[in-house]
Amino acid sequence: MIWSFAFKALAVLVLRYKHKGEREWKVPGNLTIGKTEIPIGLGLIALLLFLIAIANLFTKPDATIAGIFFSAVFYAVFTISEKITAKRRAGHMRTLNNSASTVTPS
Repeated sequence: MIWSFAFKALAVLVLRYKHKGEREWKVPGNLTIGKTEIPIGLGLIALLLFLIAIANLFTKPDATIAGIFFSAVFYAVFTISEKITAKRRAGHMRTLNNSASTVTPS
């Protein structure tokens, strides 16, 4: 769970640089140099979350192994589900295309 929070904080930090402009709300602790705003507060939050996640990784090996196994199982289930759905859609589209070509305008 902590890894999810850490990567979400990193994603928010990256989006601050990719999508510039006014925001409805900002994390306090920003340093402004000219027109450039450096989100120090957001960076510290992301750093703290990653430090906690790394500490958790080394102090709880059983939980780490279980989390990796849990993530791998979910990844496999979602990948297989995605492939099955893509095959069904492709077959359904083929059926729709064949039936549309056999209909003649009156």
